Amino acid sequence: MTPMAPRKRARYCCGLCGLPKKGHVCRFAGGPSSARQVQGREEAAPPMDPPSAGAKKEEVTIITALPNDVLGTIISALPIDEGARTHAISKGWKHLWRDYTPLNLDDRDLHKMAWTGDNLVDLISDILEAPREVRARRVSISTLCRHSGDRDRYPIFDRWFRSKVLDRLEDFHFSYQRVNNTEPLQAGETMPPLPPSALSFSSLRVASFGCCHFPENILASGGITFPHLVELTLSRITNSENTLHAMIAASPILVNLYLHRNYHFRRVHISSQTIVRFRMFVDPDGDVMEELLIVNTPSLEEVMLWDQGYCGPRIIRVLVAPKLHILGCLHSDMMSTVQHGKTILQVYM
Repeated sequence: MTPMAPRKRARYCCGLCGLPKKGHVCRFAGGPSSARQVQGREEAAPPMDPPSAGAKKEEVTIITALPNDVLGTIISALPIDEGARTHAISKGWKHLWRDYTPLNLDDRDLHKMAWTGDNLVDLISDILEAPREVRARRVSISTLCRHSGDRDRYPIFDRWFRSKVLDRLEDFHFSYQRVNNTEPLQAGETMPPLPPSALSFSSLRVASFGCCHFPENILASGGITFPHLVELTLSRITNSENTLHAMIAASPILVNLYLHRNYHFRRVHISSQTIVRFRMFVDPDGDVMEELLIVNTPSLEEVMLWDQGYCGPRIIRVLVAPKLHILGCLHSDMMSTVQHGKTILQVYM
C-alpha cells in the first residue's frame, strides 16, 4: 500500500496577527474573511486604522521634537555636503544648517563638488565667508598645495583662518599637499610657511600641523597659547626642536603628543606635568636625532618610538616619569645609551 501523506495540523491561530482564531476578528484582514458569526448572523469587522502615513508622520514628529541645538550637533557629525542637504528633509529643518549646526569642514569631503583645486578653494572661501549663527567646531585642510600655477594660495589660507566663523574652533588640522610627496627634501629646502593665523585659535582641543614651516618669530615671542589643547601632532615640519618645545610650553594641559617624521629634531626635551602618551617616528631622510630627554613628566605612562635604521635617537634618557609602564620599540641601529631613572643600559656595536 502506498503510504498516506501526513495530515497537516490545523491552525488554531490567525496567520496574520497570531491571536487565537476563536471569536477573533483580525484587524489586518480585509474583505469577507474579516467578518465573524454572531448568533447566526454575519457581523462586519470594525474598520481598520488609517494606513502607514500616520506612522511616518509620528516618526518625523518625534525627531523634530528634539531641541534645535541637539539636531544641529547630530547634523555636524555628517560630512559637510550631506549636512548642507538636510534642509530638504522638511520645512522645519531649513534653518538648522545655518543657525544651529557647528561647522565641520573637511576639504576631502568637498572634492566631489569641485572639479579642480582652484574650484575647491573658491568653495571653501564661500563657506567660511557665509553668515552663520553657530561657529565652526572642526576644520581640516590637507589636500591643497600652496601654489596653483602662478597663483599663491598663502594669503587665501591666512584669510580663512582669520574668519569669525572659526572663533571657537576646537579641532584643527592643516597640512600642505606636496606635488612630489614621496620625494625627500633637497639640502636646505623647507616646507611652505604656516600662516600665523593658524596659531591663533586659543579654543583648540585637538591640533595637527603637517608639511609646513612654523613662523619662528611668533614662537620666539611667546605670544601663542593653547589653554585647552589636549592632543598635538606635528608631522614633517622643517623647524628645529625649539618649535616643539615652544608648543609644549604653550599647552598647559596637553595629554597626547605625536611626532611623525620631522626633519630637524636633533635634541628633543619633553617636560610636562600633564602628558600621558608620547609617540615618535623618526624620519630616515632628516637629521640624525642625537638625544631624547624626558624629564619632569609625572603623568607619563607610555613612550613609543619608531625609526627606520640609522636615524636615532642615539641617547634616550627618561629621568622623572614615575608612572611610565611602556617604553617600546627601541630598535635603532644607532642607539648607544638608554636610561630610565637610575638604570643605565649601554649598547655596544
